[in-house]
Amino acid sequence: MRGLTVFDTARLVVLSRRHGHGRGHSGAAAHPTGRRLRLALLTAVAVASLGLFGPVGNASADLGIPCDPGSFSADGFPPCTLADPGHFVAGLGEDHQSACEPGTFQPLSGQDHCLPAHEGHFARGPAADSEQECPRGFYQPFPGQDHCWTADPGHYVPNPGADDSKECVPGFFQPDEGQDHCLPADPGHFVPDSAADHQQDCLPGTYTDYPGASSCSSASEGHFARGPAADSEQECPRGFYQPLSGQDHCRPADPGHFVPDSAADHQQACPSGTFQPLPGQDHCITDGTPPLLTPANITINATSPAGATVAYTVTATDPGGSGVASVDCTPPSGTVFAIGDTTVDCTATDNVGNVAHASFTVHVKGAAEQLADLLVAVTGVGPGKMLADRVKHIQGHVARNMKKGACDDLNRFVKQVNDMAKGRKPQITAAQAASFTAQAQSIRAALGC
Repeated sequence: MRGLTVFDTARLVVLSRRHGHGRGHSGAAAHPTGRRLRLALLTAVAVASLGLFGPVGNASADLGIPCDPGSFSADGFPPCTLADPGHFVAGLGEDHQSACEPGTFQPLSGQDHCLPAHEGHFARGPAADSEQECPRGFYQPFPGQDHCWTADPGHYVPNPGADDSKECVPGFFQPDEGQDHCLPADPGHFVPDSAADHQQDCLPGTYTDYPGASSCSSASEGHFARGPAADSEQECPRGFYQPLSGQDHCRPADPGHFVPDSAADHQQACPSGTFQPLPGQDHCITDGTPPLLTPANITINATSPAGATVAYTVTATDPGGSGVASVDCTPPSGTVFAIGDTTVDCTATDNVGNVAHASFTVHVKGAAEQLADLLVAVTGVGPGKMLADRVKHIQGHVARNMKKGACDDLNRFVKQVNDMAKGRKPQITAAQAASFTAQAQSIRAALGC
């Protein structure tokens, strides 16, 4: 027995024509054998077009056997072709194979179905002939999938083929997605909760000195953790102390106290007969040397007939080391000093009571002395002696106590120097005019104009 071929089909056509002529002279119907052959021919063609084939015997035999599931005939003729890996043929008599859909696969040929990818795996598809493990950092909790899920930040997948991700435990974190491990918190940092995507700085006063910490330790008494993100506690240095834990600084010893050792949690008072004027010291001292007081003399122009307000600063040093406790002067700074010389007496005292004395002179220039300075300044300036003569004329008014005449001439002097600085060819510079004007105004103030 063999399958129905093109030649078998042609033979059926010939037989159909021999036995299937129309009516005879008697008008009888076509021969019944011809009708059967024509029916067999049409059936064979239809069956072959549907991917069916099989043994063909005489006209009454079965005309074809359909391809089993898992195989097909693309042209309607034998033999049946097995479905390729990654494909399937689900029913009888199919004329084509179908690709496995994404998420499914088939490693074998001649199959009538595809297999769903297992949990922790994927089948990229279409037409996948195998499933693949989700790589590290990825997972898939469901079957029949064509991709894997990425581990979220704060999570990880350590092994391939995983169906779930794992949370980073306290002390560890992961800022990125798709990772196969978690990172330990750096020293100076901590991670208090699971599934963390970042680490946190230890707060000032706390620290961690190892990686992977879930909490920070408080600095102990006599120590400090500067922070933030301190990776160790540090001893308070000599002269400083800290009575509390969890602090980010140390306290300096108060004046009159000292801290002789590091890592101290308290300060000590200076023993009798010693002192310490400064904070943050590790010892107390004895001082028998008085301070050094070296004030300088002051000269200033009078700003009124009464003189001038003089502000000054007098400082002292203490070579004995105890430090200067106070400096007092009489008359004090800010006093109105009369025209002429005034002696200022000063006293400096150090922190153990040693005393030093010094004095200096405050000289306030009146109108006459300021006019003498102005005369020196204008001599030789400008054409001829006009400016110097004007100043000498004003000096004469002051010497004779003629205040109004002096004030009027000072006004004329100011106008004169400003006119000399103007024009296309100025006789003095603008800077000279400004300086002479300022001196004249100071003299007017000293006179009380």
